[in-house]
Amino acid sequence: MKKNLIIAACLGISLSMQAQGNPKIDSLISELRAIGQEPNITYSYLYGRHKREIHIAAVHFHDFQPHTKTGDERMDRINAIGDSLFLNTKQRDEEVLRLIQRTCKSMAEDATESYMWEYHRNDIDSIRYSMALGEIPEGKASHSSSTKNHDVYYYDAPQILTYRYTSAPRTDSISRWDMKGMGVFEYIESTDSVDGKTEYLDHEAYTRHIASILKQKGVESRPIFFSHDTTCTVEKSNNNFVVRVETTLPVQPRSETRGTLYTIHSEELANRVLSQLADATWQYLKEHPNTCYEFNPERKYSHGSLRSFFTSTRETQVCDEFRMLIHSLRDEEFHILMLHTQGDLWIPSEWPVLQSWKNGKVTYARKAKRLTPQEIEAYTTSWWTSQKAYTVDENYMTTEPQE
Repeated sequence: MKKNLIIAACLGISLSMQAQGNPKIDSLISELRAIGQEPNITYSYLYGRHKREIHIAAVHFHDFQPHTKTGDERMDRINAIGDSLFLNTKQRDEEVLRLIQRTCKSMAEDATESYMWEYHRNDIDSIRYSMALGEIPEGKASHSSSTKNHDVYYYDAPQILTYRYTSAPRTDSISRWDMKGMGVFEYIESTDSVDGKTEYLDHEAYTRHIASILKQKGVESRPIFFSHDTTCTVEKSNNNFVVRVETTLPVQPRSETRGTLYTIHSEELANRVLSQLADATWQYLKEHPNTCYEFNPERKYSHGSLRSFFTSTRETQVCDEFRMLIHSLRDEEFHILMLHTQGDLWIPSEWPVLQSWKNGKVTYARKAKRLTPQEIEAYTTSWWTSQKAYTVDENYMTTEPQE
């Protein structure tokens, strides 16, 4: 009961900081969670505007026939497990798609403007929903939008919904895990802040705020350092980095990332720490409502690549960014990377065993050994890169970072 009250309180904080919310969207989220599907929800604040963004993707698989009995007891048992896994995944994703499409049709009734297009012929299915909800800006006859092929994109509405479902091309040999189609749902709600101010995160104050959570028994920690300058170049296809966040304009001449790697070997403790960090972060943002941030308040680890948990960026001539990322390796290791970057963020693929990486010169942590390609692949289910350009504005951030 106490845990539920904490979660409810933090949800109340988050919703009060963001737009007022839409009951039909909240109902969709609840129904998805009831069938084991967790939507990707991101909260953010920048330039005096709060946002909540919800992303949901679901795959429509082809029908399948269960494996025929082989007479080999072990093989039949393995096949039965695989059949059950596929069937459960297929049924869940089909239910996700059904819930999304039902929600889209229901919300169209409330939309200020909406666009719908469907095509169903020769085993090809395409669906496009776009809608804007909320008042049209004063002095305008309609919401700002653009059109491309069969897609309409709205820009300035308090709530914007888009849904795209597209069939996958058929192939001569179709396996059970080949998708028949994919649906991608996105919902964005936004509202202006009271005073419109935006401040850069005081990362030292935030670190102190969450320090006790990361000092619990069972949480290991060690410092980590990455740096590079313009003399160090990599090819776009280079997989030596699991994360590369780069600024193309203004170009960053030198980049340094200092931080701490936290490791936990208990799934129960790891999820408890993550939930506590989510609660503490919401509390900090409530006390510092003008802080610019992007927050994915996950409360449970899932196996996969490094994912951003909490970020705050100051767009000056040398980009200044605080970022917390989370990662897990099956049920064996659970990680938190807390990093302060000045310049571009490059995270080498061997980050779990590194002490430092300086223009390609590697120093491994005490007792750590170089990872094999197979071990790197186990830690890194996907690589991600992003590029950005911005105009330096020294005035919109009123709080200087503490060095």
